[in-house]
Amino acid sequence: MHQVLVEIGGFKLQTYSLLMAISALFGFAVALHEGSRRGMRSLDIADAALWAAIGGILGARLEYVLVNPEYFGEQPGGALQIWQGGFAYHGGLLGGVLVLILWTRLKRVPFWEVADALSLGFCLSVVIGWAACLFGGCVYGRMGFGPLYFTWYDIFGVTASRFAVQPLGIALTLVLFGVLFLFRDRMPFPGATFVSFVLVSGLFHFGLSFGRGDETLVWNGLRVEQWLATVQVASAATIGWVRWLEAVRRPAV
Repeated sequence: MHQVLVEIGGFKLQTYSLLMAISALFGFAVALHEGSRRGMRSLDIADAALWAAIGGILGARLEYVLVNPEYFGEQPGGALQIWQGGFAYHGGLLGGVLVLILWTRLKRVPFWEVADALSLGFCLSVVIGWAACLFGGCVYGRMGFGPLYFTWYDIFGVTASRFAVQPLGIALTLVLFGVLFLFRDRMPFPGATFVSFVLVSGLFHFGLSFGRGDETLVWNGLRVEQWLATVQVASAATIGWVRWLEAVRRPAV
């Protein structure tokens, strides 16, 4: 298995932790590049990315703890052990967006332009985050056999033929990153890159969740992350539609 990359004495460097750190660095670098390309001050975009990342980490951890009440009810101290892994995508997205909204209001800068600049960096971070889950064994697929199944271990170290949730997550999000990168200068309105990322990534998470094998809260036949993805997609579609109508109705200058 590849969960532990380096072990020296009592110190263990988890592959998951290293890849999550790399995802943050790569996402930060892409955001800085995209922000400067759009004419934003490097210091401002770095500040925005940092605060959004802090909000994302807190939100992602909070969701993970809330959807695993039995484990953290018995081990409440484990909620603070973020180096052991355990982050949830939707909580991270919501936390990052809320903090970014607050930051843009305090700085009095347009939210949509900043969100567009950060979107590509966040999208790339999600790609590497899927890789972190692959090697960490989290978000593992259900057992079975078929073209989209492969032999891999789960977070408990049990190796079996599983649905390729993480590899598909990597591939699909990487394609999304490429499309957003190619068309980022052809978007119809400010915020379109951000809205497109939120909408499409929500669809990916909803679909891939049907193949997940890890336990979570289930309501009316859908996993909790699927309900969150439904809210994510509906919100993005509504906001995108309103923003597009505003752009169409705006008189040409």
